[in-house]
Amino acid sequence: MGEVLGQLAGRAGDARPDRPAVRLPPRRSSFAGRTADLGEIAARLARYAVVTLTGVGGVGKTALAVEAAWTEVSAGRAELACYADLVPCRRDEQVVAALVEAVGIRGAEAAAGLDAVAGAVSGRRSLLVIDNCEHVLESARRACEQLAGRAADLRILVTSRIPLDIEPECVWRVQPMALPGEAGDPL
Repeated sequence: MGEVLGQLAGRAGDARPDRPAVRLPPRRSSFAGRTADLGEIAARLARYAVVTLTGVGGVGKTALAVEAAWTEVSAGRAELACYADLVPCRRDEQVVAALVEAVGIRGAEAAAGLDAVAGAVSGRRSLLVIDNCEHVLESARRACEQLAGRAADLRILVTSRIPLDIEPECVWRVQPMALPGEAGDPL
C-alpha cells in the first residue's frame, strides 16, 4: 500500500480552489474496451451515493473503478477523489484506518475515525473509491452507510465480488471483456 500511496497524484491537503485534490493510483496510459461501462458508471454516480462494481476476481473491477474516478476528476464532477484498498484489512478498525489514511488524515485527528473522514469529504464534491470489500463486507457496509448518510456530496465507488446490499447502493456487474473475434468483433 505504501508503494501506491507514494505514487498518488496529489494529497488531499494540497487542494486549492482551482484544482481538485486527488489521492488515486496513477491513471493508465491506455484504457480500452470499457468506454460503455465508464459511461454507465458515471451516470450511476450522478444518481446514487454508493455504486458497487461486482464481478468475479480478475475481471477488471479495480482498473475500471480507478479509471472511472479519474474520469470524474477530469470532467470536474469530483473536487476530491481518494482511494482505499481494503486487501490488508481484517477488522472494523483496520477498515476505518484505511479510509482515514485514504483521505489524508494524520495525527490526533485520525483518532476520530469515520467522523474525521466525513468531515474531510464534506462541503465539496467528493469521490471515495473503496477497493476489495468482499472479505470485510460487514465493516465496509457499515462504513459506507455511515459516510453516505453524513456527507451529501460524497459518492462512494466500491469494488467487491459481493454487493454491499445497503439502501443507497446501485450495483453494476462488470462483465469479462470479449476476446477479439467473439460476438462478431473483428480480429
